Amino acid sequence: MEEGLRFEIDGAGGTSEDPAVATLLGGGFVVAYNRNTDPYGDGEDDIYVTYFNALGSAISVSILVNTANVVDDDNPKVAVLSDGKVIVVWTQEVRTGTDEWGNEIWDEIVCGQFLDSFGNLIGGQFVLQASSGYDSAAEVTALDNGGFVLAWQHYDEQNGSSVLFQQF
Repeated sequence: MEEGLRFEIDGAGGTSEDPAVATLLGGGFVVAYNRNTDPYGDGEDDIYVTYFNALGSAISVSILVNTANVVDDDNPKVAVLSDGKVIVVWTQEVRTGTDEWGNEIWDEIVCGQFLDSFGNLIGGQFVLQASSGYDSAAEVTALDNGGFVLAWQHYDEQNGSSVLFQQF
């Protein structure tokens, strides 16, 4: 097997992890990942994408995808729809209240963002799935009709863990 060039997606400092990749229409690819600007990984994670041509050269800068200012965004997944739009989904931690001892209660929700084929954000960040409990481990895939399917893991204390999906 021939090896291609190996290169770093994001050399901006801090830590980058959890990459996901999808093929762009007409060649090239888009890589989604989360980046923590703290070199020790103690800061907040944000979701970024970078677009590449078919030869592996970056054709965009690193684009910040999550636009809500929250504690942590993780585990991005990416798909390219039949019209060339890109959808990125990820898990976001949200504070849902405090318990009787004053401790913060956190849940996870699944968020998304559309981008055009050039990396411009379309609209704002939106919530794809939020319910009581934890919604995490999202996966997304494009459908031939221009839509997409989102699958994710849901956990709540009463019912345990389950895998759910929704077509958009």
